[in-house]
Amino acid sequence: MIQTAFLQWTDEKDQLLSELCGRFMHRKLYKYVEIDNLDQGSIDAIRQAVQAVGLHPDYDLEIDFPTDLPYDEFHPGAPQSEKQILLLDRYDGLREISEVSEIVRSISGIHQGRCHLYYPEEKISQVLNALPDTVVKIFRQPN
Repeated sequence: MIQTAFLQWTDEKDQLLSELCGRFMHRKLYKYVEIDNLDQGSIDAIRQAVQAVGLHPDYDLEIDFPTDLPYDEFHPGAPQSEKQILLLDRYDGLREISEVSEIVRSISGIHQGRCHLYYPEEKISQVLNALPDTVVKIFRQPN
């Protein structure tokens, strides 16, 4: 039923709705690049550059940030988190799991993931020469 609606909307007068539904129906998904460090200044610069060349940053860009850690690592002196896992040791004391487990200690909080910048490849490639070099470098990063 949803696909039927999407198929009908591919012929809508609203170009944005038509394009997004067409992309979904014909599997023309946005390409993405992975970015290690993306601060707010960089995000603003990318959005402004994309808008300056006639694209819509709210629809032609999507930035996915790794925000939810599955486990909140232990920090001595900090208040306990709801996500911490406490273990009962052999002396009937509570110890946080990262104090006991090498594996947990090695994976918790060290690498929180990379940002993904999604964009319509054909639209960006048409305006790539008009974008600032700093923005072009971001779009040309290998995945």
